[in-house]
Amino acid sequence: ASRDKIAKAARVANQHAVHWRSVGEYKRALPCIHDSIRLNASALGKEHMFYATCLNNLAATLEAMGLYDQAMKKYKESLAVTEKAAPGTFRVYLISGRHLPHAIEEGDFNEEGKWESKGKYCDPFMTVTLDDGTLSPDGTPFEKTCQSQVRKGQFQPTWNQVMHIEASHARAAVSFLLWSQNRDRVVVEDAADALRIQIKECEEEASVIRAAIDV
Repeated sequence: ASRDKIAKAARVANQHAVHWRSVGEYKRALPCIHDSIRLNASALGKEHMFYATCLNNLAATLEAMGLYDQAMKKYKESLAVTEKAAPGTFRVYLISGRHLPHAIEEGDFNEEGKWESKGKYCDPFMTVTLDDGTLSPDGTPFEKTCQSQVRKGQFQPTWNQVMHIEASHARAAVSFLLWSQNRDRVVVEDAADALRIQIKECEEEASVIRAAIDV
């Protein structure tokens, strides 16, 4: 039989199992569930969401029969498959930051080693980093980072921003960091970057002129 036909037979067997379980006919449901698990493993493999669904249905049937230890084992098997087979998107909603003025206040340490405020505030933003356990080619953890909007001059910033981060599977670690940037420093760094680009262009032009002179 073709792969599609086997997969279809697995779905039908699973539907029968769900029906028999819903009416309390557990002895009729179990053979159907085992058939759906076997057929799904053959057609789709054991790291597919349909396979995880069948395991979950088996666990639910065992639980309904009062076989709690066996049910828990199948629930865990289903969860393990789901974590591998369910890539998705983390939806992170950044709302607001509270009581941040002292955390992001601009200033410096004076000669006595005490913090001295300059009465200005840096511009806050958030970064969200996702680590789903995958590795880069060099063997280091592969992380995905998104940055929120920068809220200039806000003491208690409101973002109301949604971030979507792709993940290769369901279980991942997400970290949130609050940052602040000094707007004066940003202006200086932007100007420095523009100057570096100009210098590079001048060097390239000079290189072309020297090559022409040598010819």
